[in-house]
Amino acid sequence: MMINDLPLCIKHSLVIMFADDTHLLIAGLPNSLNTLIAKLTIDLENITEWMENNLMSLNLEKKTKIMLVGTPNQVKSMGTFSLKIGNVVIQSIDSIKCLGLNYDPIMTWKNHISNISKKCNYLLWTFHPIQRLLTPKNRKLLITSYIFPIIRYMVIFWSQCKKTHLYSVEKILRQFASN
Repeated sequence: MMINDLPLCIKHSLVIMFADDTHLLIAGLPNSLNTLIAKLTIDLENITEWMENNLMSLNLEKKTKIMLVGTPNQVKSMGTFSLKIGNVVIQSIDSIKCLGLNYDPIMTWKNHISNISKKCNYLLWTFHPIQRLLTPKNRKLLITSYIFPIIRYMVIFWSQCKKTHLYSVEKILRQFASN
């Protein structure tokens, strides 16, 4: 049995697999929400059947999440919804993390940037006690090794957010430059 066979049982959704993480993506117009939910339900039922046939179990209650993505007006007009697979009801959520990137329904990236800022500020705070002991070259090395990778990770996606959200990242970079 190979987990790579799992996408063969999925008929309506795009499958993204990475290690032990699997994501289903399905797209359509807001007025076709009921059709999309029906198709997604079929795919989830097929996954459940595939897992049972391969002596595996799917913990729908713990790991299964669903999120709508669209413009602010689309997301607001669609409201919240749920799917039912067997006896488990899966509710829609307001954010989801995939491969270290925090998505929200209207792709503001606000949560992602907030997490980046928290991580970077924590690291800067951790380095503060030894700051005076480091040469400028060593400080630059620490920041380049620890802070920049956090900021640069998946920047191609989240850098398109509103300038107001980017302010916290710019503030971190200015703080580093001033010390």
